[in-house]
Amino acid sequence: MNKHVTFDAQAALGFVRSQTTHVETAVNETVYPDIQYPGLVPVDTSAHPFAQTVTYYSSDKFGRADWINGNADDIPLAGTELAEFKTSVYTAAIGYGWGWEEVNVAMTIGRNLQADDALARQAGIACERGVLVDEYCRTSAPDVLAAGDVAVARPAGGGGPIRLESWQNAQDQGAAAALSALDAGQPYLPSGAVWSEQYEAMVQIAGFPARAGREVLRPQADARALLSVALDEDGRVIGAVAVNAARELRQLRQWIAQGTRVDPVQLARADAPLSSARIG
Repeated sequence: MNKHVTFDAQAALGFVRSQTTHVETAVNETVYPDIQYPGLVPVDTSAHPFAQTVTYYSSDKFGRADWINGNADDIPLAGTELAEFKTSVYTAAIGYGWGWEEVNVAMTIGRNLQADDALARQAGIACERGVLVDEYCRTSAPDVLAAGDVAVARPAGGGGPIRLESWQNAQDQGAAAALSALDAGQPYLPSGAVWSEQYEAMVQIAGFPARAGREVLRPQADARALLSVALDEDGRVIGAVAVNAARELRQLRQWIAQGTRVDPVQLARADAPLSSARIG
């Protein structure tokens, strides 16, 4: 069976360019002091990694000879003591924000998972973990626009600039940049919309839940469904996370775009329709 593989021209160009570029092994290396504690504090890894506590004992010997009277009854004694100690076990971890599939796809096409803004920086374009753009996808350079994973923009509802790596944002922002290039642009504010199908669970995110001042869980009839609504300090809907709750998420997306205020108590009522939570 023959296997035919096709490559997108732009992706192929990026791969060829990355293979013909000389990369310095160490351009600027920060030197940190060596960790001293392993040589000073004994480290024991014999316990099971998922043990809840570690119990250990410490023993000591005591006693010192002293001058006594021949008829003394308070002779200094020598002996040993044993003490028990118990220490809780905690888990620490560090990792990257990319999935196994993303890493392997990047390796396949020879692309870096970090935003590659080196060319923009060399051209003097303002960058901050990506290429900075305004609401019309314009960069700091005249007649240069940016969109998609490399663009850093301000989200709807305010807040600091962010860079989104999602199919939805790449499509929407790319269309907005095309209109701006034709002098027909409209202000573009990222919606933060992403989705992922995990077996029987459809996970959808709208807005920016991480910036919420309060979270309200809205009961769902389906035991496998979940709907979390993110509100700001004024009670406006700024984000939502839905699992198998697409119908109510559609309404919440409109409220996010409109900055709609809601009643948290009404929102959390299972017997009340979602529309009844709207204020005004």
